[in-house]
Amino acid sequence: MSILKKRRRRKKIKLYLVDDSVNSFQYVIEVLSNTLPECSVIRAEQMATMTHHTGECHIHTGKSPDVYYVQTMLVKQGLNVISKKYGKDLFN
Repeated sequence: MSILKKRRRRKKIKLYLVDDSVNSFQYVIEVLSNTLPECSVIRAEQMATMTHHTGECHIHTGKSPDVYYVQTMLVKQGLNVISKKYGKDLFN
Protein backbone atom coordinates (compact mmCIF):
# COMPACT_ATOMS: atom_id res chain seq x y z
CA MET A 1 0.00 0.00 0.00
CA SER A 2 1.41 3.39 -0.93
CA ILE A 3 0.62 6.66 0.69
CA LEU A 4 -0.29 9.37 -1.75
CA LYS A 5 1.24 12.74 -1.06
CA LYS A 6 -0.83 15.81 -1.67
CA ARG A 7 0.84 18.23 -3.98
CA ARG A 8 1.18 21.62 -2.38
CA ARG A 9 0.02 24.50 -4.49
CA ARG A 10 1.94 27.69 -4.14
CA LYS A 11 -0.43 30.46 -3.12
CA LYS A 12 -0.42 33.91 -4.64
CA ILE A 13 0.80 36.66 -2.36
CA LYS A 14 0.13 40.36 -2.88
CA LEU A 15 2.53 43.16 -2.00
CA TYR A 16 1.24 46.54 -0.87
CA LEU A 17 3.16 49.79 -0.63
CA VAL A 18 2.25 51.68 2.54
CA ASP A 19 2.42 55.48 2.72
CA ASP A 20 5.18 57.02 4.83
CA SER A 21 6.49 60.51 5.44
CA VAL A 22 10.16 59.55 5.09
CA ASN A 23 10.74 58.88 1.39
CA SER A 24 10.33 61.53 -1.30
CA PHE A 25 7.79 61.02 -4.06
CA GLN A 26 10.53 60.92 -6.71
CA TYR A 27 12.57 58.36 -4.75
CA VAL A 28 9.56 56.01 -4.43
CA ILE A 29 8.93 56.26 -8.18
CA GLU A 30 12.58 55.51 -8.94
CA VAL A 31 12.72 52.48 -6.64
CA LEU A 32 9.44 51.01 -7.90
CA SER A 33 10.33 51.43 -11.58
CA ASN A 34 13.80 49.92 -11.09
CA THR A 35 12.77 47.03 -8.80
CA LEU A 36 9.35 45.79 -9.85
CA PRO A 37 9.23 43.55 -12.90
CA GLU A 38 7.66 45.24 -15.94
CA CYS A 39 6.98 48.50 -14.08
CA SER A 40 7.35 51.70 -16.09
CA VAL A 41 7.99 55.13 -14.63
CA ILE A 42 4.41 56.13 -15.44
CA ARG A 43 2.97 53.09 -13.64
CA ALA A 44 5.29 53.70 -10.67
CA GLU A 45 4.05 57.30 -10.51
CA GLN A 46 0.43 56.09 -10.51
CA MET A 47 1.15 53.66 -7.66
CA ALA A 48 2.97 56.33 -5.63
CA THR A 49 0.06 58.77 -6.13
CA MET A 50 -2.53 56.18 -5.13
CA THR A 51 -0.49 55.25 -2.06
CA HIS A 52 -0.25 58.90 -1.05
CA HIS A 53 -4.01 59.43 -1.33
CA THR A 54 -5.33 56.13 0.06
CA GLY A 55 -2.60 55.07 2.49
CA GLU A 56 -1.64 51.87 0.64
CA CYS A 57 -1.59 50.46 -2.88
CA HIS A 58 -1.29 46.99 -4.39
CA ILE A 59 2.02 46.95 -6.28
CA HIS A 60 2.85 43.31 -7.09
CA THR A 61 1.42 39.79 -7.03
CA GLY A 62 3.46 36.62 -7.16
CA LYS A 63 4.24 33.28 -5.63
CA SER A 64 6.83 32.51 -2.99
CA PRO A 65 9.79 32.71 -2.91
CA ASP A 66 9.86 35.20 -5.81
CA VAL A 67 7.44 37.65 -4.21
CA TYR A 68 9.45 37.64 -0.97
CA TYR A 69 12.60 38.47 -2.93
CA VAL A 70 10.88 41.52 -4.46
CA GLN A 71 9.59 42.54 -1.00
CA THR A 72 13.08 42.24 0.50
CA MET A 73 14.58 44.37 -2.26
CA LEU A 74 11.99 47.12 -1.70
CA VAL A 75 12.38 47.06 2.09
CA LYS A 76 16.19 47.22 1.78
CA GLN A 77 15.74 50.41 -0.23
CA GLY A 78 13.66 51.96 2.55
CA LEU A 79 10.09 51.46 1.34
CA ASN A 80 7.33 50.32 3.66
CA VAL A 81 5.94 47.17 1.99
CA ILE A 82 3.62 44.54 3.46
CA SER A 83 2.49 41.21 2.06
CA LYS A 84 -1.06 39.93 2.24
CA LYS A 85 -2.50 36.51 1.57
CA TYR A 86 -6.25 35.96 1.52
CA GLY A 87 -6.86 39.34 3.12
CA LYS A 88 -4.55 38.70 6.08
CA ASP A 89 -1.34 40.52 6.93
CA LEU A 90 1.70 38.26 6.77
CA PHE A 91 4.52 40.67 7.48
CA ASN A 92 4.71 44.31 8.48
